[in-house]
Amino acid sequence: MSSVTSWTRLEPGARSDDLAPGLQARIHDPLWMLARQWQLGEFTGEDAGSPVSVRLRAEVAPVARYRPHGGTARPYDRNRPLETAVEAGSSGRLTDLRIAARAGQHFLRLLGGDPALAAYRDRFAAAYPLNLDDGGDGPLDPQSRRWLSVLGPRTPSGAQLLPDLRALADNGTPPTRVTVAFADQRAMRSRARSWLTWLDSLGLTPDGTDTAPPAWDPSRMEYRFEVAAHSGGVDTVFSAPEYDGGRLDWYSFSVDTGATLPAADPIEEPVEEIVRTVLPAPAGYPGMPAARWWEFEDARVDYGRVEAEPTDLSRLLLMEYATVYSNDWYLLPLTLPVASVVRIGSLVVTDTFGFRTLIRPAGALPGDGQDWSLFRHTVTGPRAAAGARSDRFLVAPAIADSLEAEPVEEVRLFRDEMANVAWAVETIVAGATGRRVRRHETTELTGAGAPTGSGGSAVGPGAAGADHYRLATSVPEHWFPLLPVEPVRGAYLLRRGSVPRHDAGHTVDPRPRGELLEPGRDLTIHSEEVPREGLHVTRVHQRARWSDGSTHTWIGRRKRPGRGEGSSGLVFDVVEQGPAG
Repeated sequence: MSSVTSWTRLEPGARSDDLAPGLQARIHDPLWMLARQWQLGEFTGEDAGSPVSVRLRAEVAPVARYRPHGGTARPYDRNRPLETAVEAGSSGRLTDLRIAARAGQHFLRLLGGDPALAAYRDRFAAAYPLNLDDGGDGPLDPQSRRWLSVLGPRTPSGAQLLPDLRALADNGTPPTRVTVAFADQRAMRSRARSWLTWLDSLGLTPDGTDTAPPAWDPSRMEYRFEVAAHSGGVDTVFSAPEYDGGRLDWYSFSVDTGATLPAADPIEEPVEEIVRTVLPAPAGYPGMPAARWWEFEDARVDYGRVEAEPTDLSRLLLMEYATVYSNDWYLLPLTLPVASVVRIGSLVVTDTFGFRTLIRPAGALPGDGQDWSLFRHTVTGPRAAAGARSDRFLVAPAIADSLEAEPVEEVRLFRDEMANVAWAVETIVAGATGRRVRRHETTELTGAGAPTGSGGSAVGPGAAGADHYRLATSVPEHWFPLLPVEPVRGAYLLRRGSVPRHDAGHTVDPRPRGELLEPGRDLTIHSEEVPREGLHVTRVHQRARWSDGSTHTWIGRRKRPGRGEGSSGLVFDVVEQGPAG
């Protein structure tokens, strides 16, 4: 049986080269408007309704435990951001000059609050002077010298006050350097107890202990930690094995099926079940093209001038969503508590025709695979299938924004292909008083007659104009080589070394002055952590406000890509020509 298939197609034709009149879409008469609606297919009905109501059921479990890398699990305090628990290390040591001065000034204020004890202020300042013996591991730059010259004679050292004031507060033993009248000893003991209470609130680290955050992994130069919530009768552990610092969000975590976080004092918190009926709204963003033809759009956005290369995936995704799929996505408002794990158990959509549809999770239907995995955590562990995604979502107690100061410490790690060695270079360190000091400007602070570089042994006859044999050229003392070691066959690590400096017949091994290169221990870094582009690691003061209005201040560490390879100028077996006679 023969048939004839026909259709009607409108082919607009321009009478001139100017396309502006056609793009203006001027209105002529009602019949013309009906023709335009017919042309755009608005008269063709579709057997599909739009969502008008959604009923969802979810389980919300609070984050109950936190465990830093290599540490023990402990209850998580939801009154503070997670960044402060992960990134914040010690506030310092009492032997730091600035902290010692701050503690001494606070003790003077306590004495000044009592007229009978105010006379002891000058005596304590003279008997417990602030000087370099209180610490000062960092270089004493000119600004620090001036600072010390001003505060030194006027401020007692908190580090020197601590033993005597602790003995006074514990058993009433009077200070050994200042004679306190018997009538004033009771009041002095009360001030000593108040001072010790204030000192404990600072969270200082005792001498000889590490000030690095517990979650910091120096072998990877990144943070590693885990959080857990109890829901559905099991513990869901979210692991962040490669957190570089800075911005903590959902993509920093993965669900670890092989990890558990047993706490010494477990606190079981109830799981909240949420049932909501909400109205869906189309998902969009300001400036997105309108879905209907006759709707005015934002004239400030010109999508025709958006330039996108094939590698600009985020820009291409944004454009494709705005122009093709914008009317297929809806937003369901659901308010969830911070620091919680949510699982959507049921999602029923009611459309304009009254039909109800049960929406399954993405990837749950046969043949659907795991193609759509946005906002879904990767599942890791021995029991995890390849490409598996979790049906639980972590609402991380992360900070939206924070204020950051200039880095107080900065280290650059890179490879030197000409010398066939990797380097860790301290560019900025904290001085003796906590101020930023450029490392290359501190060579004169290492001692009288200290050379500007390390190494550089020369052998020669010493005659004027004679050539000199140099075993190795010199490098700055703040350049530390990363030497390859193989603790296990096939696994290579980089161990921090030093280039010996020869000074007045003695050999001195320079050591790092900052905290990032772990001066108190043997630092080893995985070889793959120092790629060809290098690394840039910093310590930064941060300040942020939490949802309850509280203010938090801490020092965080951050790892970023470097600037590529570098050159130290290190050369071995060099003969240098002497000056012409």
